[in-house]
Amino acid sequence: MKKTSFDQDLWGLTQFNEIGYDKCQGKLFIFYFSGTILEFQEVTEEDVFKIITSPNKEDLVENAFKKCFPFVHHQSQAAVSG
Repeated sequence: MKKTSFDQDLWGLTQFNEIGYDKCQGKLFIFYFSGTILEFQEVTEEDVFKIITSPNKEDLVENAFKKCFPFVHHQSQAAVSG
């Protein structure tokens, strides 16, 4: 899995500043400050670039990704380590 971190202040992020993407499995992971991880399935590279380039990353996840992709909540990073 490849991870990307965002500058929290530059992007105005309050919920997360790191994502991970497993290209082979088409899974996107959003690592929240609370320790929660959202694992989105059936995500393409193009979809990942939408988050990377979006000026409103948190809104995009809440208002688009959660409605378009199946996802699973994990309670800690240990749930998806490997």
